[in-house]
Amino acid sequence: MNSAATPLEQALLGLFHSLHGHAGFPPPSDVSVVARENTGAGRYVTLRSAAGAAMPDGVYDMGGKFIETKGIPQGLMAIVWVRHGAPDEIEIAVYGGDHWDGTEREWVFR
Repeated sequence: MNSAATPLEQALLGLFHSLHGHAGFPPPSDVSVVARENTGAGRYVTLRSAAGAAMPDGVYDMGGKFIETKGIPQGLMAIVWVRHGAPDEIEIAVYGGDHWDGTEREWVFR
């Protein structure tokens, strides 16, 4: 499945690029979504990148930011997994015991 990134996913890709572009994180235009799974506590977004393998493998975060959104009192966090030098997966998760149905309501990065 190749699908367009949702608005939140697109914004996260842009944030990760702005924070980690110096380490080789590609611009959002070079990354596509190939699968997504909502879990009730978050979402896994499987990525593929047209850019060559350029980044050190590891977990990259939002640089101290979080996602404030309606209906989730403690907000959401997100990380991106880099494997084999390219973005592989975004993990979005609630803080604490909140539940998220995967619907993207109004949100901002704080």
